[in-house]
Amino acid sequence: MALNLYPMIFEDNYKHHIWGNVNRPEHNKVSDQEEGFSESWELSTHPNGPSVIANGDLAGKQLVDVFNEDKTGILGSFADSFDEFPLLIKFLNTKTRPSVQVHPNDEQAQELEDYPYGKGELWYFLDKDQDTFAVCGVKPGVTKEELKANSKNIFDYLGKYPIEKDSFFNLPPGTVHSPGEGCQFIEIQQSSDITYRIYDYDRLGKDGKPRELHLDKGIECIDLNYQPDTGDPKILEENDHYSEAKIADQKYFEVNRVQVKDSIKETTDGGPVILIFIEGSATIEDAGKNLAVEQIETVLIPASLDEVTIKGDCTYLKVTIPDALKA
Repeated sequence: MALNLYPMIFEDNYKHHIWGNVNRPEHNKVSDQEEGFSESWELSTHPNGPSVIANGDLAGKQLVDVFNEDKTGILGSFADSFDEFPLLIKFLNTKTRPSVQVHPNDEQAQELEDYPYGKGELWYFLDKDQDTFAVCGVKPGVTKEELKANSKNIFDYLGKYPIEKDSFFNLPPGTVHSPGEGCQFIEIQQSSDITYRIYDYDRLGKDGKPRELHLDKGIECIDLNYQPDTGDPKILEENDHYSEAKIADQKYFEVNRVQVKDSIKETTDGGPVILIFIEGSATIEDAGKNLAVEQIETVLIPASLDEVTIKGDCTYLKVTIPDALKA
């Protein structure tokens, strides 16, 4: 059934892991637990953390239920391509370094876990508490046999890249990775929660036991040839009102960074658009209705809307589904 859809924001949806950091009021993120939080699932239909709509007539409903009721309204031209919403957006907040890990591609996820989708990711760093680095990819010439035999010294075999504000890393499935300690960043990913830990610093979990590793599956899924692109964003358009630059593309998502000086019109072009506000504040206008948004707020623009107008001095990441995935 077609619903009267509109730009949607979502209730807080926090996850707590042993590597999480303190609350981040400067980023509009405050958990009700004293130790803070490690992840905020900003937009999700995944059963491990479904988002609840926070505004408008659909407030209080889970996004997954609205999706199931009006998949065409949400996905538009992509409705026949997906049985579930294909993307998941997170804000991550590290105190210590998370595990060294890897995610499978679709074919590996189906073979190893009987799950239809693997997990490609993109990181966009907003802030850091200290000098640190991201681990991404394997050094040239390293073999899977070497990685398995030297898993406790795995950092010696991996690429290390300094993290600065606005650093970004494109992490297709198969990329070995670990973000730095003391970092706050956006993670854009496929809607999958399959993670293979390769090394975890011999840490104990909340149950007092070493956290499970998945060395065999992880090593099997590693893409030895991938090296992250650490170049600058490619300017797509720049004028007196806004600038837009390409961050990265993957099979399931495309990411641009938009810097608005006063206003911009965003069109859906027949598919959903996700806006992740990373600096400033703005008002989103749709059919005479206004939605105020601020830093680290994620907005879903359903495909059923032709366009919205964004007014304000702000920067956001725009996430769309590639046209190649239209059925």
